[in-house]
Amino acid sequence: MKAVCTPCREGTGWMNKIMWRLVDGKADPKEIDMLFEMSKQIEGHTICALADGAAWPVQV
Repeated sequence: MKAVCTPCREGTGWMNKIMWRLVDGKADPKEIDMLFEMSKQIEGHTICALADGAAWPVQV
């Protein structure tokens, strides 16, 4: 069986860390692209909608 919770469990934690680095002004500009790419990796790859809900605000 495919690991359907892993993208969300790992991805949302990393997205949160990067978002806070952006808010605090400590992020590297490359992290913006990294955050967007990470959101694409978790969106649609989980069994529930939590990952999609976490990814969408990053993609807007």
